Amino acid sequence: MSKPLNPNNSEKSLYAVVDSFGNRQVNDGAIAEYRTLFENKVKLDQMIKFGLSYSLFEKMKNNTPFSKDEWAQFLDVSVKTLERYKHDNKNFKAFQSEKIIGMIELIERGIEVFGDMEMFKRWLYTPIPALSDSKPMELLNSSYGKQVILDEIGRIEHGIFA
Repeated sequence: MSKPLNPNNSEKSLYAVVDSFGNRQVNDGAIAEYRTLFENKVKLDQMIKFGLSYSLFEKMKNNTPFSKDEWAQFLDVSVKTLERYKHDNKNFKAFQSEKIIGMIELIERGIEVFGDMEMFKRWLYTPIPALSDSKPMELLNSSYGKQVILDEIGRIEHGIFA
């Protein structure tokens, strides 16, 4: 029988990688560790079930194009609730942790396809004809909308424009 994951050790490992998240000049080892973490879906699932701490979320949040208000919308909480999580360094619930990890995966995918954070951010806030002139940001509050955006990023990657 395998040992259960120690979330604290996994989170410490993730901290080291998150420190360089978004910095495209990190060494190949850090990028490989980051990608490996997100490729190990079982480990991620265990971390999600345990719940990400606010301090880890904050490190991730600070390296994304999204404001605290936008994160509050994604997580379906108020900004005040986020502040309480911060004050108490509270762990997020599993469904919130899953949304956080999903958004980080989406951002990584966007950076991979668009080349850098700034280009991806510009695309997120621009009305897109293939999305009925909606801004991709407007679709990120639901898992279905997030999947629509991931599909659209995949089409862009392969040169398929609607």
